[in-house]
Amino acid sequence: MPGPTVLDHLGPFTTKPPVQALILLTQRTWEEFHVLAGGQKRIIDNERQLFGTRMMHISEVMSLGIRMNASWGLTHAAMSLLRDRYEQTVRFSWLARQTDAEEHKKYMLYFLSKARLLMRNKSARQDYEKSLGKLPKWVTEELTKEQNTKCENGKLWIFAMAKLRDSLPRLTELQIGKEELARHYDTIYAQFSSVAHFDVYSLELLGLHEAGTGRLEIGNRRALAGAVDPTELSVRHHSML
Repeated sequence: MPGPTVLDHLGPFTTKPPVQALILLTQRTWEEFHVLAGGQKRIIDNERQLFGTRMMHISEVMSLGIRMNASWGLTHAAMSLLRDRYEQTVRFSWLARQTDAEEHKKYMLYFLSKARLLMRNKSARQDYEKSLGKLPKWVTEELTKEQNTKCENGKLWIFAMAKLRDSLPRLTELQIGKEELARHYDTIYAQFSSVAHFDVYSLELLGLHEAGTGRLEIGNRRALAGAVDPTELSVRHHSML
C-alpha cells in the first residue's frame, strides 16, 4: 500500500482546520486498522481473508484519493470520490452485518452477471481477447432461468441497502457502530452524484469570488444559496430564442 509515500505530498489546504482535522482522523483510523489486521504485509492463506483484504485495499486507495484532492483544493474530485466511498462503506458494512452467507453469495454472483454483460458486445469481446486471451466459456454460455433469477436478486438500491444495514445487529457498541448510514444518503451520495454525472447541479456548486488581488476566480459556494432562480433561467432562455 503506497500510503506513506502519497501522504508526503499533501497540498497546502492541509493548513485549513477542517481539512487538517479530517486528514489526521482518517489517517489515524487506517493506521489502527493495519495494526489490528497484522500490519501492511501479512500472510493471507484463504479466500475469505483475501476477499476482505481486497475490499479494504480499494477502500484505502479511495480514502487516500479523497485526502489528496481535498489537500490541494480539488473539491469536485474529492466530492465525487466521497460519493463512491459512501457506497463502499454501505456495501461493506451491509455484508459484514449479515447473520448468514446468503447476501455474500449474491454479491459474488454479481461478478458472473457483470462479466457477461460487459462481454455481450462483440467489439468488447474482441478487445478483451486481443489483450488478455480467450474468454472463459462461462462468460458467453447461456444461463439457466434459476441462475438468471439468482443474479437479479443480488441487485439492491444503495439507499435500500443502507436502511436495511442500519436495521441489522451492530458489530460493536462503540459510537462508530451506532452510526446510521441511510441518513447521509441525500447529503453525500445523491448530492455528490451530480459531480460524477456532470449535471447542472454540480455547476451550481461553483461561483465567481473575489480573490483578494482584484481578480475573480472560480470557487465553491453553497449551491442553493448562490444559485439563480430557475424561473429567471427560464426567462433568460426564452429571451435568447
